[in-house]
Amino acid sequence: SIYGLDGNPLSQLTSSTGAASWNAAWSPDSRQVAYTVAGGSMGSVWMLNADGTQPTRLAEAPPSSTPLAWSKDGQWLALASAEKGLWLIAVDGSGAIQTAGTESLSCISAAWSPSPSGWPLIFSCQAAFAEPATTFLMAGPEIAPRLLGSFDWGPTWSPDGQRVALGDTSIDIGQQAFSSVIYILDAAPELWP
Repeated sequence: SIYGLDGNPLSQLTSSTGAASWNAAWSPDSRQVAYTVAGGSMGSVWMLNADGTQPTRLAEAPPSSTPLAWSKDGQWLALASAEKGLWLIAVDGSGAIQTAGTESLSCISAAWSPSPSGWPLIFSCQAAFAEPATTFLMAGPEIAPRLLGSFDWGPTWSPDGQRVALGDTSIDIGQQAFSSVIYILDAAPELWP
């Protein structure tokens, strides 16, 4: 058994044989946990109550190497797949949407705005490992993402959801030079649905 800091056993929420349960994310109201189950080229996204009851398969989706991101309104999960782009999973179980234009990208992060709806969503992808990340802004599930630029890290949302910090780092090994810059993006409310 695994024990918590108080000496009591930890609560086990999932069990699986031949598949891995991981990348858990709490719902905004802390009553549910979403997670991915990997096993083969396509996995699935599941949700269950925080006490382990009512496990529900939400959708088939590719494996992810990063935690799921849950929108503030609790209606969407974002899955950044290392092989098959960005996916949006409807928490009501109505399915998953692969974001157009990301199908061949390796997505590495997704962050919802702290606005009441959770939109816009900002995510980063790479064409190949060790290449610069390209960052996109998406204003709704059926709206094509907008290219923001190439950034090495971020986004980090301001608590009010009005601004985003993004960063870019340059390393010149031959010159032994290093530089890092932080940018602030004003997230215009007209982009939100």
